[in-house]
Amino acid sequence: MREVFTNQDVTQVGYYKSMLDEAGISSFIRNEYTANPEVAGAMYFPTLCVVDDADYDKAIVLLKSQKLTDKKDGTDWICPSCSETNPSNFESCWKCNALRPGTSEVTRAEKQERPPAPKYAHSPTPTYAHPTSNPGTSKTVFFLVFLCFALIGMGCIASTMGDLIEAFQSTSWPTTSGKIESSHIHLYTAGRSRNTSYLPEITYTYTVAGQNFTGTTISPGHWWGYVSSSNAVERFPRGATRPLSYLPTDPSRALLDPGLHPGNFGHFIMGMIFCTLAIPFALSSFSTDHSKKTKSSLATFNKKSSAERYAPLVIALVFLEFCILVWLSRS
Repeated sequence: MREVFTNQDVTQVGYYKSMLDEAGISSFIRNEYTANPEVAGAMYFPTLCVVDDADYDKAIVLLKSQKLTDKKDGTDWICPSCSETNPSNFESCWKCNALRPGTSEVTRAEKQERPPAPKYAHSPTPTYAHPTSNPGTSKTVFFLVFLCFALIGMGCIASTMGDLIEAFQSTSWPTTSGKIESSHIHLYTAGRSRNTSYLPEITYTYTVAGQNFTGTTISPGHWWGYVSSSNAVERFPRGATRPLSYLPTDPSRALLDPGLHPGNFGHFIMGMIFCTLAIPFALSSFSTDHSKKTKSSLATFNKKSSAERYAPLVIALVFLEFCILVWLSRS
């Protein structure tokens, strides 16, 4: 067994081992798995050795053909900085990393250029890209949420517009007297949470042109709560006679409490709440991100997404609308 090449780079040593293997020269690498040969010292550098001494000369000729110098045939040199002896194939001192006399940085870089790693050499640790959120997918989700809130809000507003128009026009309808046949508050629960709701149920009868009619509508589209339901039952007790308005073209349609009242706007406010909640999702789905960094406070404000900038305003509007809705349920 004889040494033919030593270098701190195990990949380079492995490359020249593959050359010897292709030439039929049996060889191995000593100190191949040294954890940190630069710290341990030159004696622990990866070293290429031939198994059979008879193959030594053939291996040296093969390596010289690749312009490499065997450390046994060359002349060792002394570092001018720390006076440490270095093998002939070292371009820098193994101890202080000073350059060999007559060697420039360019020459050193060229000689240290690594050849392709052999198939058995250690593969570099693969790097994996961390998964990141897709901006297109996020905007799609924001758009779908915006669409849901907007459709619910617009549906509430559209469904109550007819009631608001009817309540406004009822002030000009003809009137007659009606008798309250029944008057009470109906309590019912809905959903798994068993939420309790209150609704006044008042039945009245009236006569128009000699024809008798029965009605149950107090005010179209009214947003009822416990307080407003109690007030309605008190105003229209059973057995009392109260004036009412009826539609001229259809006397069967009558209102016990005609005109616009705050409670008529309950469903409209509910629709406005959903539309307001849709605003930040709309801004997030249609806005463009700004990636430029700057120290300007105005630019920092502009860099924020539209949803972040207008979120406080949206929260304030929703809170205000909710307060109005609670007030309407007590009117």
